[in-house]
Amino acid sequence: MDHGREDAARPPRFLKGTASEQSSPEVQVWLEDEFPARRSIPEVDRRSALKMMGGTLAIAGLALTGCRWQPQRKIVPYVGDREGNLPGKRKKFATSLVSQGYAFGILAEQMDGRPLRLDGHPDHPASLGSIDSARQAELLNLYDPDRMKFPAYRGDTSAWPEVLKSLREALRQSPQGEGVAFLTTTVGSPSLAAQLQAFLAKYPKAQWVQYEVANRDNQRAAATLAFGRDLEISYNLKAADIVVAVDADLTTYGPANVRYQRDLAARRAPGEGVEMSRIYALESHPTSLGVMGDHRVRIKPSEAMPILAALAAKIGVPGAPAATVPPSVDQKVFEAMASDLLAHRGTSVVTVGDHQPAEAHVLAHAINSFLGNFGTTVIATAPIHPAPAFQVKGLQDLTTAMAAGQIGLLLMLGGNPVYDAPADLKFAAALEKVTLSAYMGSHLNETAEASKWQLPESHFLEAWGDGLAFDGTYTVVQPLIEPLYDSISKLELLQSLNGEERNGMKAVQATFTQRAAGTEVWRNFLATGILPGTATSEQPAVNPAILGALNAPKPASGLELVLLPDPYIGDGRNANNNWLQETPRPLTNLTWDNALLMSYATAKRLGITPVDEKKVPIVGTPYYGKADVVKLTVGGQSMEVPVWVNMGQADDVLVLHLGYGRREGGTFLTAGDEERGGGFNAYPLRTTSGLSIAYGAQVEKTRKEYVLASTQHHNTIDASVADSDRELI
Repeated sequence: MDHGREDAARPPRFLKGTASEQSSPEVQVWLEDEFPARRSIPEVDRRSALKMMGGTLAIAGLALTGCRWQPQRKIVPYVGDREGNLPGKRKKFATSLVSQGYAFGILAEQMDGRPLRLDGHPDHPASLGSIDSARQAELLNLYDPDRMKFPAYRGDTSAWPEVLKSLREALRQSPQGEGVAFLTTTVGSPSLAAQLQAFLAKYPKAQWVQYEVANRDNQRAAATLAFGRDLEISYNLKAADIVVAVDADLTTYGPANVRYQRDLAARRAPGEGVEMSRIYALESHPTSLGVMGDHRVRIKPSEAMPILAALAAKIGVPGAPAATVPPSVDQKVFEAMASDLLAHRGTSVVTVGDHQPAEAHVLAHAINSFLGNFGTTVIATAPIHPAPAFQVKGLQDLTTAMAAGQIGLLLMLGGNPVYDAPADLKFAAALEKVTLSAYMGSHLNETAEASKWQLPESHFLEAWGDGLAFDGTYTVVQPLIEPLYDSISKLELLQSLNGEERNGMKAVQATFTQRAAGTEVWRNFLATGILPGTATSEQPAVNPAILGALNAPKPASGLELVLLPDPYIGDGRNANNNWLQETPRPLTNLTWDNALLMSYATAKRLGITPVDEKKVPIVGTPYYGKADVVKLTVGGQSMEVPVWVNMGQADDVLVLHLGYGRREGGTFLTAGDEERGGGFNAYPLRTTSGLSIAYGAQVEKTRKEYVLASTQHHNTIDASVADSDRELI
């Protein structure tokens, strides 16, 4: 049930969009017929129309192939096929994808030496045999023709011996590593971390900084406050009878989102011999978790802490700060939520979104500890990453040193800081003052273009590596195909700089022997992809005095802007993946573009007309016209972006997804006009003082419009028959 600001007693209504309520002739035409344009030939039924369309396409295909003469070619078989290979037979291999520092188990399907499909590893704790769209689309990244194909210096083709010669010469000028720095994404590979540590031992004054947009800074700070040390928190939702999610979308973001999807689904199937769990979702915008909730409450991001503080006080957590329940939360829902938590000690979960400040996470830790949830539904582990660090602070210090001319050699392994670093750091300007910069990545992105050396990185299906799952399970990354281009892995680059043989498998095997021994165990590790018994857990105690040190939380006033990675293209790393660009976003069903999401009431107050209220629909779409474009200003920085009215979003809350508006890195990601899509770059609004949530945002309507593509209203077939007793969801 959606508990908004309207009358909570009104029964819930399930709509496909505001147009579902309308009874205009235009809407009825689309509800009654999938192809209303064929009204000129009403005697032709839908099946015949499809047949005619198929025939037209076939004729068009013949015409197109006949327009160009194709030279005759002979098919050449393998000169010497691999032993034991059966042409056309599919094989599956266990490997893993390490992203944002966490390993996700994968079964990769291969035929004739080429990867064809990626699925979840049934025995891996993060996947349990399932996979999400973003991870499955990694196969398209492997075959992306826009990948970097060879090393280059300022865009001129080079070779790896020249690369290593240049880097080694720079290192000879800094025998202790003075002015040498590595900037990597979150490193979750023990083997890669070992190579980096070996480099730092050889060059003790060198620096290693990690940074990416989706980092653990808030969670790490919260754990340090609550437990006195860094711990990672995950959840056993299969054992949770009550789930309270405060501005958190567990099923979309994070290293265990697929696992959480399966665990929640296992408790949401009535008649399967298990008691259904109950979900309270208090969120600023509609999420995949919230729409399946039993109680859904729309809140502003600034109301999360007051709600958690009031909840802690209500259930009796010692030292809970004084707070008032915001008016957005129905008192009956709040009372029921508190009562359910007390009645399910040890079988409940209170979770907070990663973008919420550390203090909100501290309150959640205190509530879970008071309820006895740690060890049952809440799992604490030692830091998974080999070298955990506060990433934003590290990037700040590095950028300051770069701007001061103190960095002579900067090696950037992955990421795209020129594009996604906090705007107030001015990373691109600081990079210009580095004597020698080298960027290793899959594509020629904004950071690669600004660097002197551009180094192609092998895809994870082309290289050896390892990683740790969210619970600490040790996982192998093993190649299924030789590199398609002249690329190497980060691990192999570090081996070369450390004077070792470039052999990723040997590095992984050396790490493996520190955890297990024996040739047979190694072979079994490669066959299964995981090393059993390597997951860890702890039973932490919350510092009882910490809650008293927290400031009394208060909701903010005015418009609040939430900046989140896109559900599919993430921080922008998958922006050139056209399959992910084409995949409709959860709930909004937008494709190819991002938009400023806001509630209907907020849009009306700002003078913005929702697209489905435009009088002139776009050709080919049933209900909506062009979106109004607004000028969005935060902290003195402004951008223009179209508006999409999002049903179920909290009033005075703006949501804008990151990862769009790219300028370099491939054919499909490049931001262009409304016909090509590509979206709008929100990173200039993101600063170190407001990385995910910005208060006091200002919105000014312009006279511009922009076409947004949404599949929300497409292909409604026989609505009057199939849904005569209810409204469309």
